[in-house]
Amino acid sequence: MRRNSHNYVRPDILAKLKHLDVSKRLKFEPKQVVKAGSYSDILRGHCEIPVEGDVRVGVKRMRFYLDEDIKNLLEKEVYVWAKLRHNNILPLLGYAFDPSTGYPLLISRWMDNGSAWDYIQSHPNIELVSFIFGIVEGLSYLHDQGVIHSDLKSDNILVTAVGHPVICDFGCARMVATSISLANTTRGQLGTIRYLAYELLAQIDTYRSHSIKTDVWAFGMTVYELLTERRPYHDILNSQVAMAIVQRNLPVLEPRIEALIERGDLSKNFLWHVCLECWSHDPQERLDMKEVSERFHKSGFLQDIKKKKTSLDSLGPGCSTTEKNWDLPSSSSTHETDRPCIRCVRYRQECIIVSTNAGQLCRRCQSRGLAKCDISRTIMQHLAIDSLNAIHSTTLTSPIIF
Repeated sequence: MRRNSHNYVRPDILAKLKHLDVSKRLKFEPKQVVKAGSYSDILRGHCEIPVEGDVRVGVKRMRFYLDEDIKNLLEKEVYVWAKLRHNNILPLLGYAFDPSTGYPLLISRWMDNGSAWDYIQSHPNIELVSFIFGIVEGLSYLHDQGVIHSDLKSDNILVTAVGHPVICDFGCARMVATSISLANTTRGQLGTIRYLAYELLAQIDTYRSHSIKTDVWAFGMTVYELLTERRPYHDILNSQVAMAIVQRNLPVLEPRIEALIERGDLSKNFLWHVCLECWSHDPQERLDMKEVSERFHKSGFLQDIKKKKTSLDSLGPGCSTTEKNWDLPSSSSTHETDRPCIRCVRYRQECIIVSTNAGQLCRRCQSRGLAKCDISRTIMQHLAIDSLNAIHSTTLTSPIIF
């Protein structure tokens, strides 16, 4: 019987996972495979979720060696993920097993904006410091909970409908690494090579496994690709990357970004220096995520962004950029007016709920002292001059001010 370095999951944990088994409530869409990788596939489907009903979901199908030990590790990782609660962590909706192959399936909410890598390609004018700070907050939370991601990169960060980054796929790299070891194939550190920390590749005995510090290194590489829109070590082949890292060659700043910094772009200069501080070859000298968070707060950029949003908010609802959490009503909320009304929807850049609340004001509008007739007039004007697509437009048109 194979030895296993991971603890077996206790029976009491298995009992706590029963409510997350969505095998009987999961349905796949036609042409379900969206993306295929070496060890996993991304599929799209629908799942019946209590209170919410039918929800479009993303399904990560792990394709690895099946063994009793890896199943126990899977249950352990699912248990940890299910307990995580943070605005910048993708919630786990449930798990299942592929009926035809037995491969494990991890189910979460589908994100139309895709990954952070996809998002920066289509949103070149985002407030990058604020966006990356969301990743800082999410990773800092994981570390506070004793969770090591092991495979952080922009592809493993999804983006919500209102542009918030949410970290996903933590624990997946560990499961795949364990399955490879159990299958007696190539051993060693598994992870996307371009994001692996120096100590993992340099075979330093003191640092032979993923840690909080290796996550910080990978975070620096993630910042690099969001800043430059280039993959780390993009100018060399995968087979050459490991040697470059062992020889202490760091990614080079893109001439385009370097020119912007020389012309006085302080935010990009700040992000570049964050990268460098995350790439210390001595893990003990490397920042931790709490220190990274402090760097962001002390930089002043977050305060400047907040002031800019506050200034726009003061010009009226049509100019507001304040990101309030209108994605979904609280699961404990039963009041229909907790949902945003048509006015709220009209002046949000991206909103996934469109509801007239049976003609009632939502609580946001009530707090602003708006009259019900104002909302009715707004609805009629919008029906006359706007298409439904305009409600979801990312470009604000001239607002109607009462």
